[in-house]
Amino acid sequence: MNITWLGQNCFKIEGKQASIIIDPVSGPGLKMPKTSADILVLPRPYPDHELAFLKNDPFVIQTPGEFENKGIFVEGQAFGSKAQIIYRLEVEGVRLGHLDNLDKKDEAAAGFLEDVDVLFVPVGGGAVLSPAEAAEVVSGIEPRLVIPMHYRQAGAPNLQPVEKFCQAMGVKSPERQSKVSITKKDLPNEETRLVILEI
Repeated sequence: MNITWLGQNCFKIEGKQASIIIDPVSGPGLKMPKTSADILVLPRPYPDHELAFLKNDPFVIQTPGEFENKGIFVEGQAFGSKAQIIYRLEVEGVRLGHLDNLDKKDEAAAGFLEDVDVLFVPVGGGAVLSPAEAAEVVSGIEPRLVIPMHYRQAGAPNLQPVEKFCQAMGVKSPERQSKVSITKKDLPNEETRLVILEI
């Protein structure tokens, strides 16, 4: 599968059978590119105008529960005082976890994602985990691949830069790629690989 970053918490995951968009970009100075997907995963309510980027009519998941579409398995659970939905997905045998706007360490949320292979983690501080907190969460979950999200970029200048998270993880020269292509057998077995995706 191929994973690309569309900004903030939003990723497009393209498998052989289906494509998924999770948590579309929204807010001042942030805009989604026109695109299509088979499955749209929403961790919170989105007004219709914020979904105008879609070129098609995908299968929409926006509540806790278990779902299956086109061979993709998705499970969502609500956590924290904001009852935000954290999702885990299984695509081509690879388990992925998306921590949305998690703002503090949550043992229950970490437990829900404890066996994921790929973890999308917010690292910018403020309304989400700080770089140090995010590193602690990653250490607790022990994914095989971690992809940071929700950090300083155009439209979000008040967040911490992603380099702070890399420092907290002890990674001096992180991989930077426009997309990451992975299969189950490609994933590292011993160490957690950190990849920064760039738009």
